[in-house]
Amino acid sequence: MPVKIATIGSCVTRDNFNTKFNPNYKGFLQVVDHQNQTAIPSLMSEQIELSVSKKFLEKGPYVQALLHKEFSKEFLLKLKKEQPEYLIFDLDPDVKFGLLKVDENKYITDNTNFKNIPELEHAKKLNMLKNYEEYIEVWEKYITLFFDFIKKELPNCEVILVKARFTDKFADGTTLTQLRNEKGIPTQEFEKMNVFWNDLDNYIINNFNVTVLDMSDENLYLDKDHLWGPYYLHYESKFYNRFLNKLVKIISNRNKEH
Repeated sequence: MPVKIATIGSCVTRDNFNTKFNPNYKGFLQVVDHQNQTAIPSLMSEQIELSVSKKFLEKGPYVQALLHKEFSKEFLLKLKKEQPEYLIFDLDPDVKFGLLKVDENKYITDNTNFKNIPELEHAKKLNMLKNYEEYIEVWEKYITLFFDFIKKELPNCEVILVKARFTDKFADGTTLTQLRNEKGIPTQEFEKMNVFWNDLDNYIINNFNVTVLDMSDENLYLDKDHLWGPYYLHYESKFYNRFLNKLVKIISNRNKEH
């Protein structure tokens, strides 16, 4: 029987469970659900009603699906129902996007795809680059709720924190920053964001029971021809193979313990 897993976060986690990157993963792993590009405070805050407005209908099916899951928080119900053996997550959305505060205890990830949604027009923006201390205070509250939920509702689930980082180097010696500047695409303050990412990872490691899958020390390059295009987390194929090998080792060690 395949091992049941669920995933939260960005491409550095979810792409490992895509046959275009790891063709044979389904032979031993079953992904019961993925919460895509969602910051933890949004996932753990109260459900928000989402209207099927003209602006919503103008979004493509991919963004509509993101919005629906983001507002409904239905991923948590899926976790309770499916009881995965492992929950694998990364904090890229928490670092990269930040939050929109809709109301007390109601947050939505400040995803650039969510522009012009009526419910978010007057929401307050919070992110690590501009509101570090306020953001951290909110984030610490909700990461605690996240682990409380797992302890109560998923008592047999092991949490794996994916420790990944942004880079901008290609194998040919050029950088993504150079490429973006040439094409007039905004660059990302990836070095500063890596410091923030480190802060969040360390807080979790120091305060909660997690297994770390560390991909931050691999010295890998980005892929100019990545399936989703060049980006600060779109790595060469070695990344996905190494990730899967590390995950299989973690699972195999647990099986030996039992």
